[in-house]
Amino acid sequence: MSNLQEERSAETRRRILEAAVKCLAERGYTGTTIAEVAVRAGVSRGAEMHHFPKKEALVIAALEYVFEQRLEESREIAKRPTANGMDRLSYVVDLLWDVYKGPAFQAWIELVVASRTDPALRDAVLRISQGFSRASIEIWQDILRPNSFEERSLSLLDRIINGQLESIAISRILYPHSDVDRPELVEMVEWTKKIGHFLLRHQEPITPRSDETAAGQSADG
Repeated sequence: MSNLQEERSAETRRRILEAAVKCLAERGYTGTTIAEVAVRAGVSRGAEMHHFPKKEALVIAALEYVFEQRLEESREIAKRPTANGMDRLSYVVDLLWDVYKGPAFQAWIELVVASRTDPALRDAVLRISQGFSRASIEIWQDILRPNSFEERSLSLLDRIINGQLESIAISRILYPHSDVDRPELVEMVEWTKKIGHFLLRHQEPITPRSDETAAGQSADG
């Protein structure tokens, strides 16, 4: 396959995945069909079937695609300079909240609900979600530098903050659609930041040991 063909194939795949995410968010898992996604992506059924012959493979790939996008966005955030780790945390929570209000989160919710009665889909959703969580912990470490925190603490921070934002986002879905968040939701997002700050204040950063100290402890042992 030539480079041009590879580029066209990758572009077709991207359009299909983005169409699948939007379709999941707008029509739900049941309403997401191979035919509907092909129309939205502007590709032929044959082209779509070439990449994703079955609906399950399509929606799982769409979920992986969305999560990888979120990880890339987070990695970019980690590179941006801020005053300190605490300020970065608040900044990241705001950016994460924007993600939770978008179609990616709604698509994920649809797949989680659908996976409740579909063991194969459930295993895939769990695998992807766990992989996303592991990668998120590494990104949190970069975001909160120059401080260094234990992996267990970062895992707890990741789960609590994302868990809080997921809960708030679900509440938001129940309200009439609006581009402006209700005051109680804004307050809950601010409290999520406070919870994150509390966790960091009560976690002692890891202090790198000097070679001499490490050698002395080794000798004592």
